[in-house]
Amino acid sequence: FSTQNASWDAFTLSPNPATPPLGNGRLIMNIGSLMLFHGGAIDMSAKGYTGGDAYHSGLSAGNAIPWNGYGNSSTGAGKVIINPADSSTSYYGGGGGYGTAGGNGNNDTPLLGGGQLGGSAFGASDFTSKLYLGSGGSSATGGCVPENGSAGGNGGGVVWITANKVYIDSSSVVSANGGSGAPYNCAGGGGSGGLVLFDVSGDFSNAGTISASGGTSKGWSWYYEGGAGGLGRIKINSGGTLTNTGTITGVQ
Repeated sequence: FSTQNASWDAFTLSPNPATPPLGNGRLIMNIGSLMLFHGGAIDMSAKGYTGGDAYHSGLSAGNAIPWNGYGNSSTGAGKVIINPADSSTSYYGGGGGYGTAGGNGNNDTPLLGGGQLGGSAFGASDFTSKLYLGSGGSSATGGCVPENGSAGGNGGGVVWITANKVYIDSSSVVSANGGSGAPYNCAGGGGSGGLVLFDVSGDFSNAGTISASGGTSKGWSWYYEGGAGGLGRIKINSGGTLTNTGTITGVQ
């Protein structure tokens, strides 16, 4: 994954700004004075660890190599734990975990039990130093896999903004949401939300939307759905007055 670093003396993000660089993985912005969000958006959704393709668990900070067997894969990632060679029943993907655990998937005969497992929550003690990306959801397995649409969603990326002051107006959005699992009658698990981190020496004011939501997993009906991705993490460090009249979605 790439990390993009950028520095400005001051920065105003409006509907027609000088566009900051967006890289897969992490966007790190260092603002010398004021950062003003005026109708603008920073979106690092689905820029984290990838979801699993057919028969694979997702990826997470604990496992950067695709898991292609069944059994436990790693902390955070949606897991393929039911034998993928069993084509008699379709098992829908588990959601990636980060701030909260990912949801478990269903299967096409719900009375027989569930589908693939959601990933666990992790990183509570060190996410601000490690800058963990969001975890990927697992694929669906079983008889549905040959059809197009079984992959898990990617996790959310990272937004880290350092500034003297930050003001976010009501029409602005900062997001690092998880990607949705591929839909069809065989849904992959959603990716977890990523990380939004503000380090502000002075005042911080938010009237807009700051989001690290998990991705969804939608099938033809409820029992064709995989697990949703868990919430990501949001941390706002302010040395001045911290005011929030907007919406913040994520584990704080």
